[in-house]
Amino acid sequence: MMPGVIRILLLCAGLASAGMTFSTESGKPVVSWGPVEGAWQYLELRAATTPFDSAACGKGAVVALIEPDGETGLFAENAQLSGTFVVDPSVCIGCGLCVSVCPVSAISLVEGKAVIDPAKCIACGLCASTCPVTAIFAPGSSSSFALVGISAESTRQLLEVLE
Repeated sequence: MMPGVIRILLLCAGLASAGMTFSTESGKPVVSWGPVEGAWQYLELRAATTPFDSAACGKGAVVALIEPDGETGLFAENAQLSGTFVVDPSVCIGCGLCVSVCPVSAISLVEGKAVIDPAKCIACGLCASTCPVTAIFAPGSSSSFALVGISAESTRQLLEVLE
């Protein structure tokens, strides 16, 4: 590849994630982004083990739902992650192995996919180590994140990506 092309690719890659950051400075994992423009009903913060692209608005696991402030209509510019494991439904095969190994019954199968209740999850990792397709993971600094806008008509748009 030519050096100029490499520089352009690096610049484009930087622009894709320039507004989103991942930090643990507060002691908890936090994903931040810039101000969100547009008439969105709500936002989804999604996490995945592989990069997002513009055609993959439904990819990954929803790790936070962000609603606009009731008074200002503005969206928060960050979300603290729960620190528990999540399931990427696009990868899950619904085998149920994770359900059988969870010591606190935090996992159930819903419509043929594993779902983890974050209020019950103790983050032991047994489910992740048992999953034959690596659909279960703990979102962290090595994860890809995407901010998705959801309209009143339920259309989705990828707003920002952090990979």
